[in-house]
Formats: sequence, structure tokens, C-alpha cells
Amino acid sequence: MPEDKIIQKLLEHDERLQLISENMATKADLREVIAGQDKMIGILKRLDQERVFTTEWIRRIEKDVERVNPVRSSHGALNPLFGKLKPNRIHPVASRGAFCF
Repeated sequence: MPEDKIIQKLLEHDERLQLISENMATKADLREVIAGQDKMIGILKRLDQERVFTTEWIRRIEKDVERVNPVRSSHGALNPLFGKLKPNRIHPVASRGAFCF
């Protein structure tokens, strides 16, 4: 009878060890996950910096537009410029809907 209990416990331990080995991550697995996360963080940092620089660039352009034409229309800062634009007749590609000053 005690041998049966020992055998039963051995079988339970084997099942648990099998489950552990299936769900275990090796150091190489963890390094791969961390390397992927590092790449994602680098991409997110670049996107965030680009967003900050783009926002500042738009702010400077709006200041320049305000300085050139202080009366804004209800359609935004760049709208007053569209009345001064004319179709570009010099470049054939640009003449298809493109505008120049």
C-alpha cells in the first residue's frame, strides 16, 4: 500500500514537472522578449519626439502666418493664403492641382 502512494506521488510530480517545463521560459526566451520591447520603446521615443517637433513647427508656422496676415478666417491659420495662390503653369506635374505663390 505505501508503494502505491509513492508511485502515485511520483506520477503527480512527473505531471507537475511536465507542466512546469512546458510553461518555463529560458534566459534566451526572456532576452528575445526584452530585445523586442527595447525596439518598441525606441520606436515610441522617436514617434514622441517627432510629435513634439511637429507641434512646435506648426506653432512657428502659425506665428509666421499671423505676422504676415493678422486677420484669421474661421477656417484656420492657413486659409487666408489660399486666396493668393495661383495654379503653377511651369511644371507639368505641379500644374495638375498644385499651387504656388
